[in-house]
Amino acid sequence: MVAILTIAYFMLLALGALLSSTWAATLVALMFALEQGLQASSGFFISNVQFVNVFVGAVTGVAIGTMLLRRPDELRNTLLFPLIGTLVLYMWSAVSLAWSPSTLHGPPYVRGGIPYIILFVVLAPLLVPNVDRLGSMLRMMLYLGTVLVALLVVNPNLTFYSGRLGLQIEGSVRSNPLAIGELGGCLILLATLLREGPKQWLMNAARATAFLIGGLLALQSGSRGQLIFSVGLALILLPLSKRIKNVFQFIATLVLVVLVVPLLLWVAQTFLYADVLGRWDTEQLSGGFTVRLMNDLDLLGSGPGTPWPGSRDWDSTHSRSSPRRARRSTIPTTSSSRCSPRRGFRCSCSCC
Repeated sequence: MVAILTIAYFMLLALGALLSSTWAATLVALMFALEQGLQASSGFFISNVQFVNVFVGAVTGVAIGTMLLRRPDELRNTLLFPLIGTLVLYMWSAVSLAWSPSTLHGPPYVRGGIPYIILFVVLAPLLVPNVDRLGSMLRMMLYLGTVLVALLVVNPNLTFYSGRLGLQIEGSVRSNPLAIGELGGCLILLATLLREGPKQWLMNAARATAFLIGGLLALQSGSRGQLIFSVGLALILLPLSKRIKNVFQFIATLVLVVLVVPLLLWVAQTFLYADVLGRWDTEQLSGGFTVRLMNDLDLLGSGPGTPWPGSRDWDSTHSRSSPRRARRSTIPTTSSSRCSPRRGFRCSCSCC
């Protein structure tokens, strides 16, 4: 029954994406978690691991083409400095592979993420050419993302392994827990910052549900970075999401911000298993931070000494470099490029 509902959800979202650019943008945003749910529901999506990715890319192209035919002037507003600046940042990051501690392993790994960078950085922003369209897309993502999380939670293949919640795809193959953790983090942000909607009671109900279920999903998946940054950004942006008009409102907002942290700690201690809480142990958090910091310091220290890409002296001097070091290059990865293009399956990289 859950498998039928998940496939029906995908078909509904795909149909809406063909008719509306707002739905298409929502489909792109939910792609990775949806792909995992589909792979845990039907063998077709296991045998054709790239089907969802290719389908979403094709639907995005159709939606952009339809916009060009109907309202060609609408896309002019999207070619602004933020898009150009982001593209320049990615190009500079590609150049930075020249002084990565492993110039041999880095480029092949990054090439696998290029289609996703094009989809998320270049094409997806064209689907939301103005602020009003963006607001509609975020509200739709709040509603449909909450439904998707509910489908994942009731999926019988959602199990714990090594203290992390994930989907058992087939045999010993498991989903990447970061994808559902990212969805949970996005729902936390949306539930916190979105305030108004066409039907306020529905918006408030969706916000409360999304915050609770998204937070629990992010916690149980062990996605520490996703949860920490989503909560941190929510706390920082909360006072900006709605204009504070008086002292009482300011104090109420401040109290709410202060109470969020102990509330999350209570939820974690109440609903999480001991092995899941182990990932949030101070020692493990400190160790994970130290490893990432050392990788960053390696990159910063290697730049001035690199004569040119592929230098023999450089490669021989840094022969200890490994694919893991290459993956920790300064490429600002999206959720797609951080792991294998076969995102629905369990990734073997260190970020998991």
